[in-house]
Amino acid sequence: MPSLALMGASGSGGKITAGIPTLSYAGSGTSNNGNFTITNFNVNFSYTPTSGSIAGNTFTVTSAGTSGTLVAKTAKVPINSSTVTASRLAAAQGRYWTQTAPFACHGCASPGHQAPCCAPGPCGCGTFHATGFPYSGFWACCDQGYWTYYWVNYGSSGWTWGGSDYTNGQGEWWKIT
Repeated sequence: MPSLALMGASGSGGKITAGIPTLSYAGSGTSNNGNFTITNFNVNFSYTPTSGSIAGNTFTVTSAGTSGTLVAKTAKVPINSSTVTASRLAAAQGRYWTQTAPFACHGCASPGHQAPCCAPGPCGCGTFHATGFPYSGFWACCDQGYWTYYWVNYGSSGWTWGGSDYTNGQGEWWKIT
């Protein structure tokens, strides 16, 4: 006779209770994103998502940036197993500013108070500044430098990338807890 523990169940005082569902990520980067397979699926248990959805042995977290939880129970002992949580994150870009020169203002001519003015130099277009600003009239002011964009890597926070390349939008970050 097979051991009940091997079937994803445990006994206590003659009662059989469902074991915690074990999940594995089933997405490929181009399809099935948000899908997790219940690897210890048992047809004698009922699986209830408290968020997300279930179809057979597939648990789906419906959208990126969310989590879904799942519990199992038997018909004879309607006590929920411990909860397992599956989470999803979309690929995200971060940025940082590199200053190449100090803040600068350049005077320029403009057709009116509401119109932007464009000045020579790195600051491009600016706006009219009334009295109270260190200068009156039209000025283009800027913090000179540039933005550098990068893809955020959540791997050090326990997330795993599921996809081909997170710079092309084909995939997602996922975590099971």
